[in-house]
Amino acid sequence: MAGLRSLTTRPRVYGLLRSMLLQPFARGLLAEAVCPEDVKGGCSNGPYLVYAVQVRLHARHHSVLIGDRGYRTADGYVTTLDAPKLLNAVGRAGRAGRETEGWVVLSLNEQFSPQAFDPLTADDEDLTATSRLSTDDALEALAAFEDLVRRGEDAIMQTADGATADFIGHVWFVANALSELDRATADPVRLSIESTLAWQQLDDHTRERWRRVSALAVDRFEETSPEVRRRWARAGTSLPNAVLLQQLAAQVKAELPSVTDPRDPVAAFMLVSGQGRIGQLLGINKMRAARFRPRRNAPHSTAFDADLHSLIVDWLRGQEVGEIGETYLDVVTDETYRYEQLSEFIAQVLEHLLPWLLNTLVSWVNEELEEDEQLCPELPAYIWFGVDTSVALELARAGVRSRRLVHAVAAEAAASTELPVRAWLTETDIRSWRQMFDASPSELGDLLVFSRARDTRITSRVLAGEVVEVGLVIEGSPDAGDIEVREADEDPPPRLAAFRDGEVVGYVRSEHHDDVSRLLAIGLPLSIMLTEEGAMRIFVNDPTERTVWLGEDEL
Repeated sequence: MAGLRSLTTRPRVYGLLRSMLLQPFARGLLAEAVCPEDVKGGCSNGPYLVYAVQVRLHARHHSVLIGDRGYRTADGYVTTLDAPKLLNAVGRAGRAGRETEGWVVLSLNEQFSPQAFDPLTADDEDLTATSRLSTDDALEALAAFEDLVRRGEDAIMQTADGATADFIGHVWFVANALSELDRATADPVRLSIESTLAWQQLDDHTRERWRRVSALAVDRFEETSPEVRRRWARAGTSLPNAVLLQQLAAQVKAELPSVTDPRDPVAAFMLVSGQGRIGQLLGINKMRAARFRPRRNAPHSTAFDADLHSLIVDWLRGQEVGEIGETYLDVVTDETYRYEQLSEFIAQVLEHLLPWLLNTLVSWVNEELEEDEQLCPELPAYIWFGVDTSVALELARAGVRSRRLVHAVAAEAAASTELPVRAWLTETDIRSWRQMFDASPSELGDLLVFSRARDTRITSRVLAGEVVEVGLVIEGSPDAGDIEVREADEDPPPRLAAFRDGEVVGYVRSEHHDDVSRLLAIGLPLSIMLTEEGAMRIFVNDPTERTVWLGEDEL
């Protein structure tokens, strides 16, 4: 890394962000950016620290923007982007064959401190990759596996967790891949172990021990029918857990005819989780987040089980997180700690583990079933977003973040229209949304993005020099001519209004609000006119100024 420095003054922050983000965006070069939600507010409201890391390397992106490097849990902060992963992210900056340097921006929404640079320094030990198969935990798991073998037990199917189970799954996957590629003469034992990092780091004796595990796994693979071994290879879990998933799928499929509407997500989940199956599913990955402690300093032995079946049903039906906590975690008297534990449960179980497991289980249940007989194929997504209707799922998938809002919009749409929800929203505007949904400014912003017309490309077309026409909701009977477009005097986010002589002559339609707002924020010299047909015509009034603003003379 070269050129590490902090930029704390507002003009330099704006200049940096424009040169690295806005200019590449205008020319279609910015491919990837991850940043906190409040990055805009941070740049304009008070001190905001931006670390610019200039790296000379060749990769596929011009700029990479990284926000939070972890998340908070009930047990403290968990760092997900450690030194090796950060180095990997940095390696994406700079387009191969076109540039000799790239830019990475690390943003911290906090007061500047020299210690903030500490996580960015890593020595050789921090960046050294060590195989899991060479760790003490892995060798202990290997010894336990060998003990099962010595006792004559089915060690392959009794090893469900740990490094040995993961290695057996790896061997199984390699053997299945070779089988599907018609590479019957290839040796899956050799390919499974000798291609690993462990083979380079282990001594000869330990290598031979892992080779024996690989050989036993391949023998069991060859004894298993092609259909079953292929299914287990694609389960993404250990072999014993794949067997358990197969058993649960068979149970659900047998009970499926008793469900009136199997495509309803709540009914589908109640079927899947019934008869104690929710506990068996979550037991596949024994997550601490699936149990709760009564106090922050209480030992893990005091953790209690909540009624997860009912909790998840309420989650699907849109109950607020605070209400869920009061209902199912009332034993936790500290409201802050209760919320922390529930948030961790949502993040680890509802947004990761359970959708992953249900994706496999539901696909196995639906094999060989007609479409109208199938169990809700989108059940993992409904669980992930905590919604129970297709309209709410569409909104959530499109980036509307508030569960309360997506449920409110879905309920109102179901009662008011048969139109697709995006078309229905574009018939109204921000003022109507605020009243109908009691929406906050950030929620209204999400609806503006959702309702945005996908095929107009207003910003890119205007930047390319085109004359673009945009529909208006006309007020009165104004004549054609020049107009000024700016925010109306309303609660945020305000509508974009067209003014002439200080009077409103129209409003930008909601499906164009987001594009026009971004175009105006760029600061290009624009000419905007009202046409005889009541449309708004936009174009750059001085192409030479456009060239200067985009920085093409400076590159």
